Amino acid sequence: MAETDLRNSENTSIFHIKKRNGKIVNFEQSKISNAIYKALAVAGKSDLKLAELLATKLVNKIDKSGYFGTANKDHVLSVEDVQDMVESILIEE
Repeated sequence: MAETDLRNSENTSIFHIKKRNGKIVNFEQSKISNAIYKALAVAGKSDLKLAELLATKLVNKIDKSGYFGTANKDHVLSVEDVQDMVESILIEE
């Protein structure tokens, strides 16, 4: 299993998300997959496997950005940060 996959499937508290109401919660890749799936469904392409693949790409993008790791493990991403990354991945794909 790839390191990024391991981090997200076994320890989803590697980084946190600041919600719009200001509450800080653990990142959950499944929530990203579900949001992407809903966007795909609206576009007429209901494909759960694709949604999961794109969510994994998002996690990899975050990983490459340096949010994972010991020095930044408490870094808090905003919902808007993640939303922008999702939009970018959807455009790329």
